[in-house]
Amino acid sequence: MCADDRFWGAGFTEWTLLRPSQLKGIRKPLEPARGGLGYYNPLERETRARQAALARRGGLHGFCYYHYWFGAVGKVMHRVPEAMLDDGEPDLPFMLSWANEPWTRRWSGVGGEAHETLLAQEYGNPSDWTAHFDYLSRFWAHPKHIRVDGRPLFAIYRLGHFPAGTLSAMLHAWGSRARARGVPAPLVVCTVGNFHKRENTSTVLRAEGGALVHGALHFWPQLLDSAPNPFFDHAKGRMASWSDINLESGQQQYWGAYTGFDRRVRDANASAFNKAKPKEVLKHLRTSFKSMAQHANQPRPNLNLYFLTAWNEWNEQALLEPDSVHEDGMLRALRDALRSVPVHAVARRPGY
Repeated sequence: MCADDRFWGAGFTEWTLLRPSQLKGIRKPLEPARGGLGYYNPLERETRARQAALARRGGLHGFCYYHYWFGAVGKVMHRVPEAMLDDGEPDLPFMLSWANEPWTRRWSGVGGEAHETLLAQEYGNPSDWTAHFDYLSRFWAHPKHIRVDGRPLFAIYRLGHFPAGTLSAMLHAWGSRARARGVPAPLVVCTVGNFHKRENTSTVLRAEGGALVHGALHFWPQLLDSAPNPFFDHAKGRMASWSDINLESGQQQYWGAYTGFDRRVRDANASAFNKAKPKEVLKHLRTSFKSMAQHANQPRPNLNLYFLTAWNEWNEQALLEPDSVHEDGMLRALRDALRSVPVHAVARRPGY
């Protein structure tokens, strides 16, 4: 029995909470469009091939897959990324982001992190770190994996969730494992979200990240999830990055944006957030892209990745896939924003 069946009941999927009988705090959520992919099974190769075709049409370079690993428990919710390795679809560049936090019932509005823990996020010991590295190596060695200076890019969601000393010890162990196997060590980047201040991510970076963590990606819409906003002045209404964040540790920053966010599908008591329209997304993407082109702290534009939240977070209503209201409007907004901003070609070095 899979984890979802054990925790939520047999047959639970991403679509379960979109059923009208389940919706209490939101009347008409965005649903998969018939002209798009509809209600689909991501394990089907044909479906993932259609996702790739849609993504290319909108101008996306690749996908960032969430990765789940819980210490000695190992991998969880792994079937779709592994299927991609086996059958080649979506046929796009990719990378992984380790969503390293406990699984609780909090996301559904029942209970909280103090109780109802379904799967604790633990980090194990050196032998667990080796097993984790060896599992990830299959992804990192794939020819479609996104690389920077020949090294596979790997994101970690919450640096501040690691017990003191564990992050640096694990990354040192991974470096040793890479050297022993004669493969490049991953280039690790952290995620900057609403937990950045609360968990003192900058302190973690200074204390044990150092040269081991090479960059930071902006994770919207979490960057607006507090007041006053801790990252940007006058950020109300913004949907994209337009400057670097003061991280106090000097990592290269990768900007981002989001297309909307409303988690009332998961939690009827959640506050209404932002149900954006494609024209708003287009406006903010254009502003962000133009600012990025002019930004003084971008010395290596060929490494300037950009992260959009999200491709198919249906239960958080953060979408690029065609939906029942905007159809393919979000993808057209992205395509139009990319076309409206001059792009200077930069020669790629071997291994990029």
